[in-house]
Amino acid sequence: MSEIVTLRGRRVPLWAERRVTVLPAGAVLAGAEAPWPDALAVVEHGAVEVETTLGNQIRLDEGAIVCFALLHAATVRNPGPGGAVISALRRRPPPAALAPAQPPAARSPR
Repeated sequence: MSEIVTLRGRRVPLWAERRVTVLPAGAVLAGAEAPWPDALAVVEHGAVEVETTLGNQIRLDEGAIVCFALLHAATVRNPGPGGAVISALRRRPPPAALAPAQPPAARSPR
């Protein structure tokens, strides 16, 4: 028997952040609403169905690991009957002080 992958109950490193999304039975998210499309996501409980921008349908059962951006997800749906839980982990964005500097705005001559 294989072990199910989970992010629950695990400490998140300082460089990362976690988001947990609960989808009630029948709930649908637009691809852009999926938890951090660029993140590593794990189906923690239940199952979800992903419809891609090409119209393909992919079922992800408990323990599935995915990056929704790589699937080109148009929608993420919980087929039910119970709730589904998705945990997503991504690299924390840099603080504003460490973000790349913006070039100074051009001044108009007086």
